[in-house]
Amino acid sequence: MEKVIVEFNDGKVLTYDIVTFLSSSNKKSKREILFSYVKDLINRSDVISYKFVEPKRKRGDGKSVSSQYESKNVKEDIPMPMEIADEIVMFARGDGKGFTKEVVDKWNSYFDFDLHSKFERYGFSGSSRLNTIFKI
Repeated sequence: MEKVIVEFNDGKVLTYDIVTFLSSSNKKSKREILFSYVKDLINRSDVISYKFVEPKRKRGDGKSVSSQYESKNVKEDIPMPMEIADEIVMFARGDGKGFTKEVVDKWNSYFDFDLHSKFERYGFSGSSRLNTIFKI
């Protein structure tokens, strides 16, 4: 979005967003001017100077291509023990309520590794991680 910075003879320097449609927001701090009125603004008698600026992009590599999301969790496909498979699936497909350290403590006896080491968090984040740990 292009902007125009205008310096007035009373010492004020204001920045306006140049838009094709005015937004309906009631933000008083945001100054917008329609593209068709920019010429009238900069030609006013109380304007000392003006400058058009095109803000630079804050993110991206400049190729206008989004970067691909890469999950830091690798799919491990560990087989689930049948004794607790229904609980694992319930938590993996649910909203994460009740997925705590105590639940993982109970499940640890079925594995030859420490299941806690696979989780950084519990709750919803941990329960969704179950999908990448086990073959579900």
